[in-house]
This record gives sequence, C-alpha cells and structure tokens, in this order.
Amino acid sequence: MKLLSKALPILLSLSLLLGACSPPTPAASEASPTVTLEPSSTPEPAQTSEPTDTEAPTETPGPTDQVWQRVKTNNKLVVGISLNSPPFSSLSPLFKMEGLDVALADELGNRLNIPVEIQIFSPQGLTSALLINQIDIALAGIPNSAAAGGQLSFSSPYLVDDTVVLARKVTPIPTITDFTKLSIYRIGVERGSVSEKMAQTYLVDAGLMAKAKLLHYDFADQAIQDMSANRLDVVLLGRAAGDYYTLVNQDLHGVGTGFAEQDLSVAMRANLPGLKAQIDRALGSMQTDGTLDALTRKYVRGSYFSDLPVAQPVGQIVVTPAPAATSDPSACLDGLKFLLDETNGAIDMTNPPKVKTEKIFTQTWKVQNTGTCAWTPQYHLAFSYGNVAGADMKGVPGRIASNVNPGDTTDLTVELVAPISNGFYQGFWQLQNERGQLFGQALWIGAKAIKGKNQAANTAPSIPTLKTCKTVNTGPAKDPRVRDNFDVTWEVTNTSGYTWKADAVTYVYVSGDKFQKLDTYSIPEDQLTATTNTFTVDMTAPVAPGQYNTVWNVIWGKTILCTMAATINVVPR
Repeated sequence: MKLLSKALPILLSLSLLLGACSPPTPAASEASPTVTLEPSSTPEPAQTSEPTDTEAPTETPGPTDQVWQRVKTNNKLVVGISLNSPPFSSLSPLFKMEGLDVALADELGNRLNIPVEIQIFSPQGLTSALLINQIDIALAGIPNSAAAGGQLSFSSPYLVDDTVVLARKVTPIPTITDFTKLSIYRIGVERGSVSEKMAQTYLVDAGLMAKAKLLHYDFADQAIQDMSANRLDVVLLGRAAGDYYTLVNQDLHGVGTGFAEQDLSVAMRANLPGLKAQIDRALGSMQTDGTLDALTRKYVRGSYFSDLPVAQPVGQIVVTPAPAATSDPSACLDGLKFLLDETNGAIDMTNPPKVKTEKIFTQTWKVQNTGTCAWTPQYHLAFSYGNVAGADMKGVPGRIASNVNPGDTTDLTVELVAPISNGFYQGFWQLQNERGQLFGQALWIGAKAIKGKNQAANTAPSIPTLKTCKTVNTGPAKDPRVRDNFDVTWEVTNTSGYTWKADAVTYVYVSGDKFQKLDTYSIPEDQLTATTNTFTVDMTAPVAPGQYNTVWNVIWGKTILCTMAATINVVPR
C-alpha cells in the first residue's frame, strides 16, 4: 500500500482556508495515541478519548449540517469501528482496543477538540448505524468506492491500499498476475469487501468459477483459519491486512498483488458538508505535519508483497456495504443499542469478573431496538469473535421470544460455560436477523476463569445444553433453471465439544422463500465434535426467474445451534 503523499491536494487548500480562523493544531507525537475507557450511556464497550486542550469543542467557520451541529451540541463524536479487523482495529489479549483506526479516531478527536466515543459493530452493521444516526462516522478500512444507494459519503483517503492473494506456503500455487487464473481455486473473501466483489464479478458472474468455490466470511481471520485447515486454497483481502497476516503467521505468503487499488476513507451519511469539511480539515493537518504517516508506519508494518510481479489490474470495483441500503422508502433498517449489563454491571473491559472453570453461568444484556425493523422470533444472538480461542465459552442462546418493535427495550441472554483453562476470556456477540446478517453494537462478556479448590473435573451436564456449529453454504453448484429440482447444501462443522445424535439434532426451515420439499430434516448421522458433514435440502425452483433466499436453523430440542442461510439465483430455461 502507499502512504498519502499526493492524495489530499484539494483537502489541503480547504484546510488552509479553514485553518486561518482555527486555533493552533496540537503537535503530533510519534507515540501511539492513548485511548481510555469511560462509563457511557451508549453501547458497550464505550471507549471515550478526551481532547487534549479544552473541554468545549472549537467553533470553526465553514459549512454546517445536522450531524455536525449534534456533535458540537453533545460535545462528542461517536465513531463506529469493526473491532476484529487487524491492523485497523483489534482486541489485545488484555482487552485493549488497538490498531490504525482506533488511533486515527483518537487523533481526529484531538484535532477537532471534541471527545471521541468508540462503539463496536460488525462490518455489516456499520451502514445501518450511520443511516439511523446511531454513529456519526465509521472507521473500518472502508474503501471510498463503497456505494449504498447514494446514502453514504466519504472523506479524503487516509490510506491507499490494494488487493492481494494469500496462500499457504505448503500449497503449490504459482504467482498470480492474471486474476482469472484464480478460478481453479477455492477462494475466501470477507463479506461486503472489494475482494468479494472482484471474485463475484470477474470469476463467478463471468462463468469461470462455480459459485460454491467462493466462500464468504464475516471477518478475514475466519477465512485465514479455514485456509490453515485446508478448507480453502487462497484468501483475497487488502494489502494492509495481508501484511499483518503474513507477519503473524509464518506459514502464509503472498502469491498475487495489485489487482485493484482501494482508497480507504472515513465513511459518513451523504449530504453532510459540515461534518465532511471538519474531518477533511483534521486529516489534512495530520497529513501536513506527518502524523498520518507516523500512525500508518506504526500499525501497517512490513511489505511482504513488494517482490511479486505487478498484476494485470482489474476494473474499478464498486462495493455495496451489507446490509445493502435501498432507495425504497418502505424498506427498514436494523439497529441495536446496548443499555446495561444486567449480569454484573460491567462498564468496560478492564476488570472482568472471576468465574470457576467449567462453571455454567448466564449473561444478560438490556438493549434497545434503535432501527426501523421489528425484531421477530427469527432474530437471535450469534457469537462473533473473541480475544483468544475459547472466548465463545460454548454459548448458544435461544431466539427472541416475541416481537421487539422499534424503540422498545428487551433483555438478550446467553448461557455459557467457563473455559477449562485458567485465563482471561472475552467474547463478542451480535444480533442476527432472519437473513443471517449481523447488525447493531457488539455485546461483550468478559471472564477470568479460575480453577477452584477441590473442583470436580467436569461440572458440565451429561446431556449437553450448550451446543454450537459453523456453517458454509456450498450449493447449488450452478444456478438452477425455473422448475428445476436441485439441492441446497451446507458444510456444517460441530464445534460444541459434544457428539450430536442423529435422533436428537435436526435442521428446520425458518424464513425466506419457500420452495423446499420438506421443512424439517434429521442430520445424516451421528456427528462427532470437530467433524464436518454436508446438510442437504431438496428444492424445486419457482416458475419465475430471480434471486431467492432461504434460512434454516440447526436445532437440538428447543436450542438453536446455528443458522444456515443461502441465496439462490434462478435463471430462465
């Protein structure tokens, strides 16, 4: 990736005009910006940094808008980030948020002289959070080619990135300079990314690769893990992330680079001239005095792709953030705001409660539906990521009992088992809608597992109440034609620690377009933990071409293990 030496010429002119009426800019420092955790009435963990000079925001002449006025009135800039996205943002084993976007958010607050509050979302949830005014800006390595029906706008770029191909060193994959040569491999991509759009457009839609060979993940590290387990051949991602993963995993190397440039920017709602001018002014001053360059060099380390030959570039890629915004005024947006940790009242991540190893306990959060969609019983919590392996604590919640309308509050609960080994564990959970999309603020649970004296070897019940699984949609292998009989398939991995019994575990239809032959299936056979089986649904394509969705739950009794979702493109005969 390239540092921004010439990316902000217009911005610098604007900063000179605005700077003539502004107070002096605080001096930049080579040290990492310090971000402290403060109590907050907004979602967890609310990370707030105070400006370095004064308590009140600085009034700077220039354009204004409703969001910038709100920022000044509240004396707070609310920044949404996606925490599990190194090197831009991640969680250290000691519960500290770190990365380029975290440091950049803090520095923006210093330059604007306004406190910053960081809220954590999934990448898919940031667009809705902006559109429902839950956050003011989003920082998550977002390319300024992202499109959301004209409802988003972007600052000038703070990093120029490009697209790379990662593979395992033990896998005999030659250097890739022609993007179409990737069509013979199993490819992992992050949902909503430039890489996903590239693979879909130039490989799947072009008819060069079966759709089942393109696997989609909520976070890049999930794809990296699957590649390490030989379930993928290559992973497409941004170069900054590629540098990070090749640095921390010596088994990986780059086999391609430079297919599409990505200018990473601060995202905000469209038509906000005041907020955009202030963000651009702050970025411009950071560029001028070298702070932006210093932060980039601090967090985006190494260049593990410079020896690779230059690839043949693909066309300009425009990505659509998920969930995709729409111009349909009747469409609704999902949103969730954290209100209270009702289990232990925790307000930050620095002092997790102590729990005996292997003890079963319950975590409850009070939340508010801040979106415009009602939450139905098809909505449920899903584990998103954690600071270390085992941070999910074998937790599987039930679905929402009844509708939660916009503006209403409710409790969300998950039953957990403290890990068997001593240590600090932090898991992040998020609500998932009937289409399998994560949204709203991440809800966190921290625990310090401690082996108690004379503790029994295993306090978990003999008949398990906690079960989890991981699913990847793998079929149909090709788009069915109208009225065709075809199979939808998922590769389902049992990650529960228990054996699933064929007479106890089923998968059932939940929502979406209904053209399956049965609504309930038993699993094919007893399935040991850590093994993967294929779950199949027999379907008949409808009479009209188009895109259809189906959502199924894998269940044990009344407990949801995980959700299987698929999108099916039905084509004419």
